[in-house]
Amino acid sequence: MPISGKRSRELRQVEAWALFRFTGFGTSKIARLLKTTVAEVDEAIRSVRALREKERAWWRAIWNAEWSLRWSLAAAPWRE
Repeated sequence: MPISGKRSRELRQVEAWALFRFTGFGTSKIARLLKTTVAEVDEAIRSVRALREKERAWWRAIWNAEWSLRWSLAAAPWRE
């Protein structure tokens, strides 16, 4: 997912979640990479987890992105 100044809030949250899910990076490193705060990264992770559970369309979109990453990286997620 490209990093851009005009990203939607949801896309920024999914970017933070994907970095958390597929890397061993802590929230402080992810915040530095995305030029945001640790609190915003923490909120993004919680928000994406909630979106997956509440909205079927988001669950499907995140599931598709996750499996695309798994195949591209030839690796499973680092953590839940």
